Amino acid sequence: MRFGFRPGLFFAATAAVATLFPMAAAADKRVALVIGNSGYQKVRKLGNPVNDAKALAEVFRTAGFDTVDLRQDLGGGELRRAIRDFSQVARDADVAVVFYAGHGLEFEGNNYLVPIDAKLEWDVDIEDETTSLDRVLKMIEPAKRLRLVILDACRDNPFVASMKRSVATRAVSRGLAKVEPVTSDTLIAFAAKAGSTADDGSGAHSPFTTALLKHLAVPGLDLRFAFGRVRDDVLKTTRNKQEPFVYGSLGGDTISIVAPLPEPPRPRVPEADELTWDFLKDSRDPTALQQFVQRFPTSAFRREAEARLTALAAEVEEARRKAPPPAPPPDEISWTFLKASKDADQLRRFIEQFPSSPRRNEAEARVAALAVEAEEARRKAPAPAPPPDEVSWTFLKASKDADQLRRFIEQFPDSARRNEAEQRVAALAAEAEKAKRTSSAAPTVDRREFARALQLELKRVGCFDGTVDGEFGNATRAALRNFAKFAAISLPDQDASADAIQAVRGFDKRICPLVCPSGERAEGERCIRIVCGGGQVLRNGACISIEPKRPASARREAAPRPSGGGKCFTFQGRQFCE
Repeated sequence: MRFGFRPGLFFAATAAVATLFPMAAAADKRVALVIGNSGYQKVRKLGNPVNDAKALAEVFRTAGFDTVDLRQDLGGGELRRAIRDFSQVARDADVAVVFYAGHGLEFEGNNYLVPIDAKLEWDVDIEDETTSLDRVLKMIEPAKRLRLVILDACRDNPFVASMKRSVATRAVSRGLAKVEPVTSDTLIAFAAKAGSTADDGSGAHSPFTTALLKHLAVPGLDLRFAFGRVRDDVLKTTRNKQEPFVYGSLGGDTISIVAPLPEPPRPRVPEADELTWDFLKDSRDPTALQQFVQRFPTSAFRREAEARLTALAAEVEEARRKAPPPAPPPDEISWTFLKASKDADQLRRFIEQFPSSPRRNEAEARVAALAVEAEEARRKAPAPAPPPDEVSWTFLKASKDADQLRRFIEQFPDSARRNEAEQRVAALAAEAEKAKRTSSAAPTVDRREFARALQLELKRVGCFDGTVDGEFGNATRAALRNFAKFAAISLPDQDASADAIQAVRGFDKRICPLVCPSGERAEGERCIRIVCGGGQVLRNGACISIEPKRPASARREAAPRPSGGGKCFTFQGRQFCE
């Protein structure tokens, strides 16, 4: 059977060309440190920083960062170690990013990150218990192309109100202070501009982090445009109450967190003679093969075409001589072997090779059915189970039991989590040593300050009405005993100690009852004069009714006579008889 030649398809194939795009260059080394502090121990916990940190860390991982170090709820020592360790990673990096979510404060023009175990009772404790932003900038300074610090730390800071001042003129302000980076290609992004505070948010993330997740993950979007869009989103979300701000500058090159999507490579388009021969190589039409030889006299496929013509002529002659019964067409022969095939590629080649075959619709239906089966199998395939060391690490990564962590290292010596486990064991040992040193230290306490603080707290709960003079005398001792009595608690000592002060501070209302002078009664937090109605008099703090006075004659008549004949008389309302 011969195949018809289609001139339109033939000449369309001769006009096709192909180009290929080069592969993208290797990316720079990019590293990130992500910190989220929510579980503050001395003030109210924050709801979103840990969630914010996890989400930003996933953005950096998805963007292909070489290292993404996620830390959560760090104490002072852990925070400093995390920044120090990251400085080693950032030493030879091209891009270094630090994201911090939690409490931050400004003191004397400098900005500080607050760990979860900070107390900050005095302003002089800030430099000892917190980590300065300047330290973070110094640690990432070696990065070659970009140094980026993102601070979602402008929340309303609860430490400021209770912090004592060593010098009256020192100020601890709300929000963070304006900062000007001294190193080029450095950006510092605040959740709110200098001197203002940011909202922690009522959803899964703060408004600032929500906008970051939306815009930093846009492939190829320059950081300057990304932070501009972040600013617009936060202003809109907070109704212009919070305005993010970025300090620093970059050069003229485009810098983005997520690399631009690569342009898909264009498929190679075969040369015109190759494309045409692909359609004709199995053809049994001598006219089409002869036109191919004339159209492409220098083609590498010319000899095959001529051999094909010779073979077809010999076949025709042999067929004429032997006159065998007509053979089934090639598409029918191919379909005999393919109709039950599960190879979609073979079925597609059949459709391309025999576009006019009456079996084409069956082949296309078979390809569609195989695609549905493959998708169903992919959807039902179970997800691979995590390895045993990852399952164990999920339960141990936050453990404070050093023995359990050591058993994990012995059980899984080749685990990818071994370094984290060893670091955790070392950190627990350091914490234990620090706690030992702290418990053995004998702090020097001003006894008068303790007594004065205790007097103020006792006065607040209504148990002390004397002068606040810092003297722990009898009046103060009696007030402390009354407090313990009416609060129904047992104090470990009866002295002006930190435990006693803390016990009184645990109550936010009056504990001792209000004592009023004679003739007055307590009403709320003040004394008012008692006024009795008509026919009543005030006796022993209460109004009682009195009987009206009777005439003397009536009283004499009503007076009983003594049985012995003695005399009786009345004095001040009472009767006496001899």
